[in-house]
Amino acid sequence: MSSISDWQKVHANFPKETRSRIRKAEKNIQIKQDLSPEAFYQYHEHILKKIGKKINYSYKLFKRIHDAALRNNCGKISYAIDEKGTIHCTSFLVWDAGCTYALLGAFDRDCNPSGASSLLYFEEIKFASQFADNYNLGCTMNKTLGYAKGRLGATLLSYHHISKQKSILLKFAQLLTQDF
Repeated sequence: MSSISDWQKVHANFPKETRSRIRKAEKNIQIKQDLSPEAFYQYHEHILKKIGKKINYSYKLFKRIHDAALRNNCGKISYAIDEKGTIHCTSFLVWDAGCTYALLGAFDRDCNPSGASSLLYFEEIKFASQFADNYNLGCTMNKTLGYAKGRLGATLLSYHHISKQKSILLKFAQLLTQDF
C-alpha cells in the first residue's frame, strides 16, 4: 500500500465493510505493544497448530531479528486483545526510511468476527504514517489472506509470471518418436 502519509485518507479509501469492522473493533478491542518476543512466537505457533500447520522459523531466528530491529529503533510487536484478555491477532512490524513492513503476523480465525485484525493493521498504518510513505502488508499465496489484505487497500503485485509455450521443436521431436 503506497502513500500512507495521510492516514485519514487511507481510512476513507477502505471499503465500507473494512471501515465498519474497524468501528466495531474499536468498541471492544485494545491495541497494545507490550507482548514479548517469546509470547509472540508461542501465539504464532499456537495459531498455526490450530489449523494443522507448523511454524517455519525458529524462535532463535525470530529473537535475533526482533532484537536487531529494536536495537535499531525500527521494529515493534503489536497485538489486539479483548476485555477478557484473549489475544485476537499479532503483528511484527519493521521499517526503514521508505517503507514499513508487516513482517510476521498471526490471527485467531475464531476471533475473526471481532474485526481486530482490521483495527490492528489500521493502527499500524497510522503509526507508520509518521515516518514512512508506504506500508507493505507482506505477500501471500493464500487466497483468503490475499482477499483480507485487499480489503485493507493492499495492491497485489506479481513477483513472477509463469506461462506455457508450445515449442515447434518439441512437437517435431514427439512426431519423430511416434510409432506409426
